[in-house]
Amino acid sequence: MRKRFGILQKAFPPRGTRAAALFRRPAKTWRMFHAAGRKRGLQVLFFRSEDVDFRRRRIHAWSTESEDGNTGWNRAWHPFPDVLYENYPVGVRGRGIGARPVKARMAKLGIPVFNPFFFNKAKLHKLLNENSEIASHLPESISATRVSDILALLNKHSFIYLKPIRGSQGKGIVEIRQTGANRYAVRTSGPAAKGLRDITMTEARLRAFCLRRLRKGKYLAQQGLDLIRRGDRKIDFRVVVHRGEDGQWHGAGIRPKLGRPGSIVTNSHAGGTKTTWEELRAWADLSGTLLPAAEHLVKPAILAVKYLTRFRPTLSHLGIDVAVDRKGGIYLLDFNEIPGRDLLTPSMLKRVTDLTAGFASYLAAQGRPPARIGAVKHKLR
Repeated sequence: MRKRFGILQKAFPPRGTRAAALFRRPAKTWRMFHAAGRKRGLQVLFFRSEDVDFRRRRIHAWSTESEDGNTGWNRAWHPFPDVLYENYPVGVRGRGIGARPVKARMAKLGIPVFNPFFFNKAKLHKLLNENSEIASHLPESISATRVSDILALLNKHSFIYLKPIRGSQGKGIVEIRQTGANRYAVRTSGPAAKGLRDITMTEARLRAFCLRRLRKGKYLAQQGLDLIRRGDRKIDFRVVVHRGEDGQWHGAGIRPKLGRPGSIVTNSHAGGTKTTWEELRAWADLSGTLLPAAEHLVKPAILAVKYLTRFRPTLSHLGIDVAVDRKGGIYLLDFNEIPGRDLLTPSMLKRVTDLTAGFASYLAAQGRPPARIGAVKHKLR
């Protein structure tokens, strides 16, 4: 009997809507997931959180028996899946009857659930710094609870960043540089910056600015790095890593990102663009820019996720932003638990869906979720 691979998502139309009545086939990505699962003998079932009937242990899911997923889609009741992959957008995972309660209840029933809830930035850096080999690839970071924490790190380094510990898409990031005696340049990222995009402050004004930020939320203060640039554009690299049907971690590709000219972040939401590794490699060779080999960017990313798997045994994939400074140092900047597919090339997308289906097959064959170590020291959030 085939194992059932459930994919919890919001892309398929809700029941009882006009969109559901007119539905013929999903977008290409979901058809690729179907084909990759079918290749491994899995029945792939797509459903929303409101499609779960816990009392009868069943789901109302979309599926098809076609090879490529282009035809034959229908919605019907099925028994609970043998393995569950959650792919809700970050902002809606816990709203209403969202992904969080569904995942928690299915996990309690012994169903392996992957793409688990991740650590916030402060907890993540604290955990990774416990491994000396990984720590050598991390910019110095502290959980900023007081203004004095921020100023202490700023006095130690030429400039720093403040990052919301639960932030994403580069939103809310602040860059602070000391430009002279009692003079500080403060810049913020994204369209929300408005009049605060680039301001010079005295220390008194900076203290007041930081205090307002800390009253609104929790921040990670992080050492600034002198990254390689293309003209006035910062460069970093989205390194995508996934686990496959062997349960091991694999690189799924590298996507270089270039920030908008003068921007403090490289995110597309702040005007950044992407290019290919091959194009950037050719530019680096022509311009004499120091650019490590691709495998040198992937190595610390794999090292970090292997370590994190000890605490999140069903961790399946991450998009890690890796940076290179002008001296050739390689740093792990950010860890994205739901990396946007807009950054993937067609070949990367195919590899990602194939690895995801492979890992689902691996977990389904285990029959039970693997044990998590460090349960007392590193609690689930």
